[in-house]
Amino acid sequence: MPYIHEYINVSTDGNYGYRSVAHQIYGSEDQWRRVRTDLYDFIERRLDFWARVWIKSIDEAWTTLRKINYCESPCPRQYWMSMDEMGPAIITMYDVILVVLNQI
Repeated sequence: MPYIHEYINVSTDGNYGYRSVAHQIYGSEDQWRRVRTDLYDFIERRLDFWARVWIKSIDEAWTTLRKINYCESPCPRQYWMSMDEMGPAIITMYDVILVVLNQI
């Protein structure tokens, strides 16, 4: 494809979303735990706000926050990154443009 100049295949341990962000923000997919910690701290400070963004109750927002706090490898599916939840937080925290490509 003429518009894609590079792509990276990150490790497939279930932390691939966080690994992808880590590669772009910190230059290494090995910083995926740092991304999880960054997002946890960022969201926890304004959990009431993020609950409204996610259209969730505060209890449901806490459940989402606990999912982010999982820092083991391999990572079970219930702790995988959800772009519906993390996309807005990533954009806001890192001040980036985020493009998500999904299979149609």
